[in-house]
Amino acid sequence: MSTVRYIIKRYEDRGTIENKRRTGRPKVLNERQRRGIVRQVRANPFTSAGELANMVATTSQRVSESTIRNVLHLTNYYGRTARKKPFISEKNRKKRLEFAKKYSGV
Repeated sequence: MSTVRYIIKRYEDRGTIENKRRTGRPKVLNERQRRGIVRQVRANPFTSAGELANMVATTSQRVSESTIRNVLHLTNYYGRTARKKPFISEKNRKKRLEFAKKYSGV
């Protein structure tokens, strides 16, 4: 059968030529809402998933924090914190370097 014949048969059977809906759960957030979430995080990276979920809830429907995290993970944003590094003054940095040179055998 040709493509045209398939389309005619589909119209006769179903009354429409639209594709059938696929299996799976529909997305909770549309593309525009997902972009808005990413924009918020880009503006303030310290915003928590809970705060973002509350922001989305005020504009549209209630969304879980894990949904927010999944959206951010898809755009390579992860909730990681920087390693805590002690402050080393310039004076102590020079003393450490002196010590290292003295006892490293160089």
